[in-house]
Amino acid sequence: YLGGNRYALSRERERTLTTHCIDSSTTVLPPATYSLTLDVNRHSDNAGFEGLAQGRGEHALMVAQEKKPLRLYVTDQSPDALSVSDSLTHRASLPWFLKDISGLHYDRNNGLLYVLSHESDVVVVSDLDGGRKVMSLRRGH
Repeated sequence: YLGGNRYALSRERERTLTTHCIDSSTTVLPPATYSLTLDVNRHSDNAGFEGLAQGRGEHALMVAQEKKPLRLYVTDQSPDALSVSDSLTHRASLPWFLKDISGLHYDRNNGLLYVLSHESDVVVVSDLDGGRKVMSLRRGH
């Protein structure tokens, strides 16, 4: 959910992101307002876009590539264009042992990005300026 009537949809195997305007009268998915396909790691069916989170700006979207390689992209949508950068990968300061990314949440109030890795049993909390905290999801911690 991107706010208003705007939603972003991810198709992992196709490595495609689309944005759509959906309201209470919508009965069929309308054509995409924007569509983005990244030609990354096409030989693997389970290593595409896994997590989505609304970013800092009103039209910014953070997108996680699950693995092979792990990447965090940020998109910015203007009325005329959609830009994409993987600069977020470095800024998030992900730990070397992270096996996958299975979910994202960006807390706009405090500027923290939460990165879930179910294969590593951790949540990484990043301030996007190199600072991070790793929280274990294993029982008893």
